[in-house]
Amino acid sequence: PKDGIKEEILLVKAICETETNRLDKSLETFNQLLDESRSARSTRAKKAKTNAEWYKALLYFKRDNIEETKKILKEIINKNNPNADNIDNAKSLLQKLNNQTQ
Repeated sequence: PKDGIKEEILLVKAICETETNRLDKSLETFNQLLDESRSARSTRAKKAKTNAEWYKALLYFKRDNIEETKKILKEIINKNNPNADNIDNAKSLLQKLNNQTQ
């Protein structure tokens, strides 16, 4: 398939699994996407990867795993990736989580 299509399909699959509360399966799918897209070159594949990181953080948040959520949010912010749509959202959520735990 065209470069980036597989990553996009995995992203949609993982989001659907999250929305239907199949959280363990969703985590597996996010991890598969992130593993397989390590050497992604196309903008499309990179965008799917950065979105997967964001949604994986939300998955951990949904599971009340705040420490893992914060860890992933920090990684998203520190990468400062221009392909990441959710950097501002990651900063905002991290700030709220930090304020809650203080």
